[in-house]
Amino acid sequence: MSNGEPGFVAADEICVLRDVQIAQEIRSLAALGVFPKGILVYGLVYYQNAKRQYMISSDPAKLITFLNDAENFKLFPTPIESYSERLIIPEGEEEDITNSVKLKLAPNCRKNILKRFLSY
Repeated sequence: MSNGEPGFVAADEICVLRDVQIAQEIRSLAALGVFPKGILVYGLVYYQNAKRQYMISSDPAKLITFLNDAENFKLFPTPIESYSERLIIPEGEEEDITNSVKLKLAPNCRKNILKRFLSY
């Protein structure tokens, strides 16, 4: 708090103002993609019309809904796999980078379906 004289600011007020300024700078840097961000994707594989199909999403609810549908048991879906990476994502590039992470999950899903069918 100021001591009542114009032009003077107490030390604790300076600290608060500095904290607010730093928080705003960090928010701005985060919006620009300066800090690493975690990307988590989920996937499974199933067979439909004698072809292997991949379902990969960053929303696990989509895959759970698919698995809970009794009709889909005929498609022999694999259990849900997950894959994550922490990356620095430039502004406007999140969708492209998320898609590249999804592509990295696909081989793991493929291995899972091979193990499942070979175990029968």
